[in-house]
Amino acid sequence: MLLPIFPLLAVSVWLLLRGVPGPVAWGARAAANGYATFYTVTDVLAGIGADELTRRAGEQGVPEGTVQVDTLFSVGNELGTIGVWCFAVACAATALALVVQIGRRALPGAMVLLVGAVLFTGGFHIYWPNGVVNMLVLAVGFGLLGATPARSAPRGSQVGE
Repeated sequence: MLLPIFPLLAVSVWLLLRGVPGPVAWGARAAANGYATFYTVTDVLAGIGADELTRRAGEQGVPEGTVQVDTLFSVGNELGTIGVWCFAVACAATALALVVQIGRRALPGAMVLLVGAVLFTGGFHIYWPNGVVNMLVLAVGFGLLGATPARSAPRGSQVGE
């Protein structure tokens, strides 16, 4: 069951932004939280809820595709769309905050992360093979940003000055 996996993408945003101040970074954190919340609700409604209703309907001899199941999928998809766009905003704001904080060295990771975020909004995050490719693109973007060293202090300055 992948229910806890997808919302954990938001943790990557929070980890990358450790110690990064400013409204853009906090906007990214808030959007990541929105993604985790809305996407989890989507998984609960369209995944767990619809599956349980389908199972119970089958036990009672009711054909699949009931109005209730369709309603759960519809509401779940609407909330999932909000979550997906929250994730895209979180990725874009993270990329911007880190480029501002670190400089041009963060651009490769930022660009890869943005490509992954755009693919994510297109629905390429779930099913094989597109979903796997999308997750790999996001992982590379997050990894490159995480591996990019922070700006060094100007010569002659002490840390903490």
